[in-house]
Amino acid sequence: MRGICLLGILLANIQTYTPFEFLNTKEVAVLHWDNLSTFLPTKFLLDIFVRGQFYTIYSFLFGLGFYLMLEKNTRLELNGNKLYIRRLAVMFLFGVIHTAVWMGDVLHVYAIFGIPLIYFYKRKTAVIFRWAAGIFLFGILLDVLRTVFFSPAPPHSQELFSKDTVHLINAYQYGPFSEILKIQYDKTLSSFIAITRSTMTGYEHIIILFLLGLIAGKTRFFYRITELQPAIKRAIFIILPFALVLKVIACLPTLNVHFLSPQQAVYEQLFIKMIRFTGILLMAFAYIGIITLLLHKSNSHVAIWLGNCGRLGLTNYLTQTIICMLLFYPFGLKLTGKLTLLQSLLLAVLIFIVQVIYSNIWLKYYNIGPLEAIWRRFTYGKQPDPARALQ
Repeated sequence: MRGICLLGILLANIQTYTPFEFLNTKEVAVLHWDNLSTFLPTKFLLDIFVRGQFYTIYSFLFGLGFYLMLEKNTRLELNGNKLYIRRLAVMFLFGVIHTAVWMGDVLHVYAIFGIPLIYFYKRKTAVIFRWAAGIFLFGILLDVLRTVFFSPAPPHSQELFSKDTVHLINAYQYGPFSEILKIQYDKTLSSFIAITRSTMTGYEHIIILFLLGLIAGKTRFFYRITELQPAIKRAIFIILPFALVLKVIACLPTLNVHFLSPQQAVYEQLFIKMIRFTGILLMAFAYIGIITLLLHKSNSHVAIWLGNCGRLGLTNYLTQTIICMLLFYPFGLKLTGKLTLLQSLLLAVLIFIVQVIYSNIWLKYYNIGPLEAIWRRFTYGKQPDPARALQ
C-alpha cells in the first residue's frame, strides 16, 4: 500500500515541477504548453482520482506504523516512547533538509504532529474515534464561523500572467537555482499561513488520519482481513459512489463550472472546501479497502515488487525530489514547459517503475533501504533493533 502511495504522491507532486500547479487554464493555453482538449480532462481526472487521496493514505499508514512500532518495542521491553520521539526527531531533520530544496515536504509536519499520538496510544478506540470525529466537526464549525462572521471580501479575478507568475516561469526555465528556492520559500510561507487560517485541508486532516490509522492498529484490522472481507466489500460499495460524487463536485471549478455569483465566491469556496475534504477522506478509505482486498494474501510478483518499493518509502520519497529537480530545473535537463501534463504524468510513471526496479535490486543485497538504515541507526543507537530481534 505504501508503494502504491509513492506513485500517487509522485503523480500529484510532478505538477509543481512542470509547473502546471501554478498556472491557470488561460495561461497554459497562451504559453502553448498544452492543448486544452487534453489538458482539461487530464487535470480533471487527476484531481478526482489522485489529488489528496495518497497523502491521506500515507498519513493513515503513519498512525498504523506508530502503533506497530510501539507494540514491538513493548514486547522487547524497550522504552517505546523515548525511541518514538527519537524517530520523530530524525524524521524532522530529514524534513528540514528536504524543505530546504522543495516546498512540498511532509516529513517535518508528520514529525511535529506525530507527537500527540503518544497520548492516544493507551486510550480506547472509542475515545480515539470521538477525538477524530470531534476534530473533524470542530474544523467545519470553525471554518463556517470564520467565513460567515468575518465576511471576507470576494477574491479578485485571477490575473493573466501576474508579475509573480512571470517570475516563476522565468526562474523554472532559466534559473538561477537560488531564484527557484526563493520562490519555493515564499510559497511555503504563504501555504503555512493559508493552512493556519483554514481548518479543513491542513494540519487537522493529518491528525485525523493519524488517529484513524492508530485505531486500525489497535483493532488489528489488517490481521483480520479474511474475517472482515464481507464488511469491507459492503463499505466499498457504499462509500465509493458517494466519494466519487463529492470529488466530481469539488473538481468542477477546474472546468470553470461555478455554483454562485462572483460576489458570493467566498461561500462557494467554503462549500467546495468541505466537499473536497470529505470526498478525499472517503475516497482514500475506498482505496484502502480495494487495495487490501486485491493484495490480501497475494503472492504475485507485482505485489511483491510494489511491497519492496514501499519498504524503501523514505528513500524513494526523497529521491523523487532529486530526480525531478535533475529533469526539470535549469541545472538539469530543463524539461519545464517542454512536456504536456499527460506527458509529465507518463514520465512520473516511468520514474516510479525505475524506483520499483531499484528497490527490488537493493533488497536482494540488503534488508533495509539506505536512508531507512540511517533513520533506524539514529533511532535505536546501540539498543537492540526490534526488526532483527524478532526475526
